[in-house]
Amino acid sequence: MNGVSDLVLARNEVSRQLRRLHGSTDTDQAFERLSSTVSEIRDAVGHMRMQPIERLFSALPRLVRDMCIELDKEIKLEIDGSDVEIDREMVESLRDPLTHILRNAADHGIEQKAERIASGKGAAGRIFIGARQTGNQIVVEIRDDGRGIDLDKLRSRVLARKIVTEAKWNSLSEKEKLELIFAAGLSTADKVTAVSGRGVGMDIVRNNVQAIGGTIELENMPGNGLLISLRLPLTLSIIPALILKAGGGLYSLPRSTIVEILSASNKHVSLEFIGELPIANIRGQRLSFARLETVLQLEPQSTKPDHGRTVIVVRPPSGVPFALDVELVVDIEELVVKPVPPILAKSGRYAGTSLPDNGRPVLLLDASGLAEAIGLKDSDTRFGRQLGWHNEADAVVEECVESALVFEDWDGATRAIRLSVVDRMEDILPSEIHAVAGGFCVSRGDELSEIVGFSGEAGLEEIKMLRLSDGFNIRYLAVRDVFDIFPINRLSVSVQLPDTFEAVIECDGRPVELLNAYRLFENDAGSIRNPALCFVEADDTGGWERTILAPLLTASGYRVSFDDNDRGQADVILTRSLELPTVPEKTIRLLDSATNDTVVEGIYKYDRNNLVAAIETKLRRAVS
Repeated sequence: MNGVSDLVLARNEVSRQLRRLHGSTDTDQAFERLSSTVSEIRDAVGHMRMQPIERLFSALPRLVRDMCIELDKEIKLEIDGSDVEIDREMVESLRDPLTHILRNAADHGIEQKAERIASGKGAAGRIFIGARQTGNQIVVEIRDDGRGIDLDKLRSRVLARKIVTEAKWNSLSEKEKLELIFAAGLSTADKVTAVSGRGVGMDIVRNNVQAIGGTIELENMPGNGLLISLRLPLTLSIIPALILKAGGGLYSLPRSTIVEILSASNKHVSLEFIGELPIANIRGQRLSFARLETVLQLEPQSTKPDHGRTVIVVRPPSGVPFALDVELVVDIEELVVKPVPPILAKSGRYAGTSLPDNGRPVLLLDASGLAEAIGLKDSDTRFGRQLGWHNEADAVVEECVESALVFEDWDGATRAIRLSVVDRMEDILPSEIHAVAGGFCVSRGDELSEIVGFSGEAGLEEIKMLRLSDGFNIRYLAVRDVFDIFPINRLSVSVQLPDTFEAVIECDGRPVELLNAYRLFENDAGSIRNPALCFVEADDTGGWERTILAPLLTASGYRVSFDDNDRGQADVILTRSLELPTVPEKTIRLLDSATNDTVVEGIYKYDRNNLVAAIETKLRRAVS
């Protein structure tokens, strides 16, 4: 109730100061008193939102006890700083990240009893969780005395998943190497357990912590444990922001979205044009560019582009930065943010309103809304991250103009495709390409997608492919190279092959064929509609067939069944039995040894190329 009382008293003080201001001639002094009162209100509101972190820590001892039973480990949990107060909305936002970290510490970090004793440690592992306030931040530390992060194992995992190259790994500092633990889908666990090891933990931890304006830091002590520090804002209602001036008015941007601030006259900043579209070139990096006055439809105070203006590199939550030209950067302040009025919320450019200490209201800009306003659509930004450059957009977006990606097709011709169907560009390994049912497909994880426009002459190098999506289905389009992005401003619909080409567009003064994206997703365009069914003979303990053979067949584009009821309708039968097959024209025998010491014919079970070729031969004979 103290917070409520403080708020009531502060409200009364504001009323008194306003009445005094109305009849006062000393306006500067009155404004100073009013500003001080507003600050007191902000502090009172912030105090009312605070709750002890004990609400979050109280559930952790039971979690650790349950994990000790599951993992057959002895772990002692120590908690300190339960009386530290944090914003009540932050409690729920921290619950999942803290659970992930604690599970990883218990499963990956703390060793088994025998291993700990052999290394000179106590049989019981220790996990310490503490919280403290430092300035306007809350620091939560999770420390264990386990094995720490094995950098050699981390190296092998990131290289295997092609997250970085070996040369890049060798050039990284130890801190940068540890940061790779946050890569999506990465896990250093040797096996998947009920507790952890699925590779979905640390990337989620960082995303959730960053979503509430926090940061996460790692301190590795190989053989002695790992320290994870979470640095969080004191309250979610107060955010650090950059105060900007544009069109004579004041605006603000969350400081967490600001990458860099430069003078427009800086020699490393230049403005380029592709057609009529402006692009900011900052030290060789090309970014989408717009003036804040243009985006907000304001009248600029200065017509000269370098008249003391400032360029801000903004990175919205989508992760794709863009350059924003503003009149002036005024200050950095911590702002109390409240919801934006509905009439302004419709534009999508504003995230809230605030009243700084000077008493002059400002609008908090939405970085994602600004990105959308200058033309950075979702499909464009995802593609831009892959190529290293971004879709160019006009400063004023009054009408959505579709763009086309111009590329060199697999047959050497220059063609284009609507950018709206391009998800991203990927480098596909030859080992990920499979010839199936008269066509080709890409196999990645549990995703099997058709390749269009590919002749099969892959060679040994990685192949550039455009990943196309209609929102539900995926196709891959093989290309030799990617040139640029152009607006579709002129169409010629009189094409001789309408099933293949939608139209002809003008790109840089020359005509280019625009592929018919509809045709690429048609069912009769060579897609894999009904993959062949492979019946695999195996008993209930047939571990090799189920864990090794079945995934190989699935990744190669075939359906797999172990049900004896499917034997009769199977296209191919695979067996390791040396007995005479009942349906020899469908049966392929797999041999356990590469050197065939028996008189029976068969294929070595690890000879993948000959196995796939044999299946295709059986399928062709069945059709003929």
